[in-house]
Order: sequence, then structure tokens, then C-alpha cells
Amino acid sequence: AAGATGEARRAATRGRLKRNRVRNKHRASMFRRWLVRTYGFPLLSSGSGVLEVAGGKGEISFQLARVNRLRSTNVDPRPPSLAKFEKALAAGFYSSNAAFAEEDRALEGPEGLRPAFIRSMFEMPRLAPGAHVGAPDALARPRFVQSPEAWEEQARLAEQVVWTPKGLVPKDREGGDDPEGECCPDCGSAADGCAHEADESDDDGADDVGGGAHVVGAFEDAARVVDNASIVVCMHGDAAVDHALDFALARGLPFAIVPCCVYTELSPWRPKCVRTYDDLVAYVEATARAAGRDVRRETLNIEGKNQVVYALPVGAGARQEQAAAAVPALVPAAAGAQPCAEG
Repeated sequence: AAGATGEARRAATRGRLKRNRVRNKHRASMFRRWLVRTYGFPLLSSGSGVLEVAGGKGEISFQLARVNRLRSTNVDPRPPSLAKFEKALAAGFYSSNAAFAEEDRALEGPEGLRPAFIRSMFEMPRLAPGAHVGAPDALARPRFVQSPEAWEEQARLAEQVVWTPKGLVPKDREGGDDPEGECCPDCGSAADGCAHEADESDDDGADDVGGGAHVVGAFEDAARVVDNASIVVCMHGDAAVDHALDFALARGLPFAIVPCCVYTELSPWRPKCVRTYDDLVAYVEATARAAGRDVRRETLNIEGKNQVVYALPVGAGARQEQAAAAVPALVPAAAGAQPCAEG
């Protein structure tokens, strides 16, 4: 029944007199093109480039680096798996559509730029239970760049989780019961709100560990990437969505977040009424707005969960003011960030 429901939803986006949306296997390409069109090459290429949170196998960062020659770093506990993407690139898959000639063009410079990868959890201290916070500015950094010791700890944690169709779980829980509220019925889990239609790109990445990616292996290098990021992006980042948003707001950075699974159990700081995909999108938008950001929402031309909540860059002075104002407004104390009535 769940499969039939998913197929009915997919069929509703295609056919005569209907707007044909791009299937899930092309969603990374469409999101990358949207990023280029919305933010432009100057911003995306500044600093250490794009910081992608919970990018899975790393296709978005791969495309940004190999198609557009833009620096991009994916932070994810799973190892990257790029062999399939390299084959698609060699076959012209990412740049054969003349309609996207501008979005698919490459910056001038040497060829062979590789996407960067940091294998770690992405946890902000404000949202991580029991997190030790030192200096005040530590609130604006994810735990893995708090200290060399935290860097090693987060790397160990990343190696202890595995991706399943129900999301990331500890290896000792693989195949066990689902936590409440993780994904939608189409994925076989308990709660509404997941974009994970069956997709061969969603696995643990073990077929191509690190192949083709520049693995950031030192604390100092990782800190440099994080501290100089030009933008934060997170597409279908599951439980990492709030952490990506928290980081962007604390730094006053532009961001583009495409929410997916709700993960109620893993996000205790949210209002209890945030239980569906629509609730989650509204919550992300309201949280950013409560932090003083000019936040917008747009529908991507892809199937499934396709709402992107984003903010454009602000001036340096305004960015500092907004980042300072965001401190008391960020989740879990998100004043005014109430997308639905409690009850």
C-alpha cells in the first residue's frame, strides 16, 4: 500500500497538461543549478566556498567542484562515494542540456578541482545534549572544530553510525525498531514528512570510500574551512537541518535548506506540534525570521520534498548585528518561532 501511495504521488507530477518535475535521481543537479542562479559565482567562490551539511555521498559538492570549479566541502558521517558521479561527468550527464548552459559553466582556472569531505557529525553546541562550550564564540562553531579533542571524538562517533532506509542509526541498532517520527509511510517508518523515495544514491557509500574526494584530515584544516565558508547548504539533511540552520544564523551567513524527514525524537527543542513536513518547513522559516533574517521560500522543480528555505547574503556590518541578535533567538529558545499552535 505504501508503494502504491508513493507511485500515485509521483504520477501526479507527470503527464499531459501537468508540470513535469525532475525525478529524484536528478535532484542534486537541479539544486546545484538553483544555487548558481540564486547566489552567483562570486559569492559561491568566495572564502573556503560552499559548506554542505549532511550531503550523503557528496553529489552536490561533487558537481559544484567538478562541473562549476567551485570549492565545496561536504560534512557527513558517511564516507563519500563518487565513482558513479565521475562516470556521469565523463559522459556529459551534468552539462548536456543547453537550457542550463549558464548554470553548468565552469569558472576559469585549472581543471581537476576535487570536492572536499569531512567525515564527522555536524552538531552545534546549543543543540547537542551535554556539549561543553568554552569561549562565547564557541556557540557559533560545530563541535568537531571546537578543539582537537572534539575533532577526534566526532570522527569516532561518525564511524559508529550507519545509514539505513530509516535514516542514520548506531551500528548496534541497525535493523532495530524505528525511533518515533523519523520518516514517512512511504519509507516504512512511523511519521509523515520524508523525501526518501527509493533511490540507489541513498546507501552507506561503502563502495567507493573517499575515492575522488579531498579528505580533510586535520583539525586546523577543518576549522579553516568552517570559519571561512561563504554559504551553508543542506538538502534532505534529516536530523542535521536544525544544526545547519543554527550555524548559518550564528555566523550571519546566507543559507539554503531543503528540509526532509522530521525526526521528532532527535529534535526535542522544537515545539511539539512540529510533526509533519509542512510543519518542519514552516518551523525552519519561522526560526530564521525570528533571528532577524530576510528568509524566503521557493519550490524546486523536483519530485518529493522540494521546498527550499533560504536567505541571501547581508552586508558585513549587518551580518555581525544579525548574528549577535540571533544568539537569544536561535533554537531551542527560538522566540516567536512557532509554526503551529501547541496542543
